[in-house]
Amino acid sequence: MKRIYIIALLTCMLSATSCVKADNGLSVAPLQSDSTSSSSSKLGGIISNIASSATSKGTITNIVEDVIGKNKMTAETIVGTWNYKEPGVAFTSESLLATAGGEVAASTCKEKLATYYSQIGITETNTSFTFKDDGTFSALLLGKKCSGKYTFDEDNQAVTLKVLVLNITGYTKKDSDGMSLLFDESKILDLLQVVGKLSGSSLVSSITSLTSAYDGLQIGFDMSKAATTE
Repeated sequence: MKRIYIIALLTCMLSATSCVKADNGLSVAPLQSDSTSSSSSKLGGIISNIASSATSKGTITNIVEDVIGKNKMTAETIVGTWNYKEPGVAFTSESLLATAGGEVAASTCKEKLATYYSQIGITETNTSFTFKDDGTFSALLLGKKCSGKYTFDEDNQAVTLKVLVLNITGYTKKDSDGMSLLFDESKILDLLQVVGKLSGSSLVSSITSLTSAYDGLQIGFDMSKAATTE
């Protein structure tokens, strides 16, 4: 919001007008001197640079990091047992993150996912992941156990689960009260198929339709860390 205000203020100056503070905001009054043309030309370059930085790849990357999480998980903090709380959603689409609609879309997706997860029986008591510091993991998915090895790429926050002949890669997102484990559509379906909990094609179609409706949608699980026992 501050960046938008600054750009608006500088734009007023560039258009050879002066912005004066009114009781209800900014009003614009024409400048009387012709000597402003040179300074306006210089100011144009400044505004162009500011506007460019506001929509640059680097700035968009910062927005993505804010959503996926600047406060990242580490190889140490991922270790432990994580219990399912609710559906997890994040967007990696720059075009969506650049709009105010991103937060609304995320809320809508969570509501739909909650319905789908309920249909197949995902609950707080039957779904969890345990990561050990020896590179092995175990999971309880809808009450069914599976296990294997995992690798964690801290730079990209990528977790690759190696189950049987499958390599399923997801991404972590650190939250204030836990962690999200998120996947693209094909990988979340692979994970659920490991425990044979996709009943019929209707649910597959529903999840596929949801993810295809939004560019860059990642879905999965919001989880809380279980207390350790000594």
